[in-house]
Amino acid sequence: MGIFLKKMKGQYVNKAGLTSIGGKYMRKTKVCLFVEKNNDECKKIEEILVEMGIPYEKIDIDDNGIRGYMMKDFGTTKVPLLVTPNAIVIGLEAIKKYLEMNKEVLL
Repeated sequence: MGIFLKKMKGQYVNKAGLTSIGGKYMRKTKVCLFVEKNNDECKKIEEILVEMGIPYEKIDIDDNGIRGYMMKDFGTTKVPLLVTPNAIVIGLEAIKKYLEMNKEVLL
């Protein structure tokens, strides 16, 4: 998988500062990480985000039932999926590379 740079679609921000993706609301953060249970790549990316001190919103697609919305909003259901204001990044290696290149912007 590679790095996909594109503007967010299907995203709306309400007056409370919450972002809606697939009808589910989350806090407006610079980084959202979509994960699923029992996925080693997802766990590794979470560890890397913590080590780098990058704040993020974790969205467990198993708990939220939003896999179908991911396809609609992001064009994929693969995880780990990292969403920032300027990028949608899929897969362990691509996310690691993106984080290394953009750490200062995401802090």
